[in-house]
Amino acid sequence: MFGIKDQQAREKLLRKANLTLADTDDICRSHEATSTQMKMVEETPGTIDLVDPSKDRTANKELPSTAQYRECQNCGRWTGPRDFT
Repeated sequence: MFGIKDQQAREKLLRKANLTLADTDDICRSHEATSTQMKMVEETPGTIDLVDPSKDRTANKELPSTAQYRECQNCGRWTGPRDFT
């Protein structure tokens, strides 16, 4: 553990009881991958896309008549009559 430069990885290894070489390898590899991914995320400029409310497809939808359709109690979707023929 003295050759590990990253303080967080070293602390994680010290917390684990009955540490094996395989455990050490797994922990160090996962910590290294996580660190690399975090650096990529931090370096990538964030973009936010604006949602245009005039293009909302659900705003102009009319609800079907309840005589033909019914609302699902689980998901809230409208289901049509079933054809069992």
